[in-house]
Amino acid sequence: MNKRLFGVTCVLILLGSASVSGCGLASSCVGQRPKGIVTRDLVGTYHTGLQASRSLTLKVDGSFIARGWHTGAGSSGTVAGVWDLESADAQSTGDISLTFEPMRGTAQTTRTGSYLGVEGSRTEPVLFEFDGDPDNCEVNRLKRT
Repeated sequence: MNKRLFGVTCVLILLGSASVSGCGLASSCVGQRPKGIVTRDLVGTYHTGLQASRSLTLKVDGSFIARGWHTGAGSSGTVAGVWDLESADAQSTGDISLTFEPMRGTAQTTRTGSYLGVEGSRTEPVLFEFDGDPDNCEVNRLKRT
């Protein structure tokens, strides 16, 4: 086999295996991002529905308030920040990026971030995040109320 054909074959195998490995949002555990969804479709308050409920309010001005949210900096209280809907063709970790403001009264001085996926429809979007390894299909969903 010539070297060029061998190289192309290797790249195709790697791309194929990455798309079915469960990395990122490509998983059979969640639905697809709604076609044509835009920022204004996502504005509202979302809840987990659990007794110890977490909530996330996405505002039209690009800011958010999250209650009971773990920011990666150890917080699980009320936090704020800015959010953005990633473009549909972006090669990002999720559909929505959340950037948390540093917590007042703590030593934290840098912003932390998180990503959420979107499934459902434009009129009834559902936000989700994987709880650990996407291959285990443990998904936390937040529904708009």
